[in-house]
Amino acid sequence: MGLVIDRPIPYADDELNLRKSKGWVSLLPLFRPSLSIVPLPGGSYLFADRNYSLTGAIPVIVLTCNGESATSVLSKSCVAAFVLLDDKYFAEIRTETDQLALGDEIVRNCTDAGLDTSDGAVLIENGGPNAYRRHPSAPISTLQLAARSEFNHVLDLLNSLSTGTTPISFVDIDRLLCSFGQTSYSTRSYFTDRKSGQFAVVSHAGNEFPFESAAQAVALDIESLEARSKSTAVGNVLTLHISCFNGMSELERLILVNSAAAHLDRHGHVHELSSSMFSDATNGPRGWGISFYVADLGIMPLTSPTSRLLSQDSLSQKLATTRSWPVSEHYDDEDVRRRIVSGCKNLIESEPLVTEYDTILGDGDCGHTLRDGAEKALDFIQGQDLTQLPATLGGLVEALEVTMGGTSGALYCIFLSSLARCLWDAPDLPTALAAALDDLLKFTRARLGDRTMLDCLVPFINTLKATHDPSKALVEATNGRDSTSLMTASVGRSSYLSESTTRNIPDPGAVGLLKLLEGIVEPN
Repeated sequence: MGLVIDRPIPYADDELNLRKSKGWVSLLPLFRPSLSIVPLPGGSYLFADRNYSLTGAIPVIVLTCNGESATSVLSKSCVAAFVLLDDKYFAEIRTETDQLALGDEIVRNCTDAGLDTSDGAVLIENGGPNAYRRHPSAPISTLQLAARSEFNHVLDLLNSLSTGTTPISFVDIDRLLCSFGQTSYSTRSYFTDRKSGQFAVVSHAGNEFPFESAAQAVALDIESLEARSKSTAVGNVLTLHISCFNGMSELERLILVNSAAAHLDRHGHVHELSSSMFSDATNGPRGWGISFYVADLGIMPLTSPTSRLLSQDSLSQKLATTRSWPVSEHYDDEDVRRRIVSGCKNLIESEPLVTEYDTILGDGDCGHTLRDGAEKALDFIQGQDLTQLPATLGGLVEALEVTMGGTSGALYCIFLSSLARCLWDAPDLPTALAAALDDLLKFTRARLGDRTMLDCLVPFINTLKATHDPSKALVEATNGRDSTSLMTASVGRSSYLSESTTRNIPDPGAVGLLKLLEGIVEPN
């Protein structure tokens, strides 16, 4: 008996190689049928969106040799067209006359593809040394940027300008590009394979330092950028873009952005933050880049609220004005301490079991991460006034950021950070827990039934809020933990495993969380 398997996608292998332009020629029209594809000399292609002319906006044309960036470019409403260049393009030395001629050719091709370039066009190049060029006889501007963080940054700025009801003129866009090209700066930091004590070592600007916390690392980046900048943030808006690359997680990105927002708020800067994720196609170390640009409010008005992701600053401001518990509920220090100690000890003792499960379902580090976090919490609460829960939790999060890595560490830090903030205004603890859960769900795509720690946390909080009975909530949390043994994982590493591998093994994160909750609800 013979078995014949047809190819599921009718494309040759070279047509699906997304590191080359040809692969995108095959696939991009499937994502956006309005794209016109124009072959260019040297094996490059122009992709122009025919629908863009309906907006009446100045066309923004992106040039890049990195096919991976095409996906992020497609998400920008300001981009009318982009060119996937040959890999050797930016390695060749061209005169300014050659560059202007190339710009003319690309704009002509865009016009032929149906774009309206009569009022002007701007080109953004990702690659080569930073340079700004203005065509001497036509409304065409070009901004060339070497750093991917700066490239993503200027696209986000242009995107925010394009969201208004009135199209931005070529003159205003040209002023922004000229200013950005002359006064923007960037840094790039990445994790090495070395450690300094318990801390990973990060390389930054040719120097190495231990990564003790995201707040410390981001502050170092921003302070070095401010020292290099010739512009003052006084009376202007400081715009910052954080690009995470080569495997940095979504949660790590959120923590970096939150740390940057907190730092800028503490220094009184009017600011806007944006961020992105990318792979640099070199299989290099993971890390992040920060692009820094001080915009004149006459060029770049403050168009949106500051990006503040669970920032501690609202907590800090309240601590500056009052040190008393702001709601009617007060907690006994001895009782709170007893519950925290019991829960943490439970979690520490469960490390071998959690590690055993995570070795089968994940990468084997969940037990150690939770154990290290529990040990840090026990150390932190010594000498703390535990009747002041918001202040205590706010400080604990900063300590845990250093100790707890991975996805589970980020989830705990985000939840506790939000809980510290919610406790100031909520009428009781169950309401504060429910609000913190709502915040957490904004930053993870995992949901109830996806075989994660949420299958334990969600029923516990929902039951506690509905009944105010911790014992009933613990029963539901236990049922949630047990239910993960029969679930098919939708997210995380275990989602790549067969059902026969995961059957009858509970989610390690849910197991650890339940041990913590058992100790808190029923202290020894």
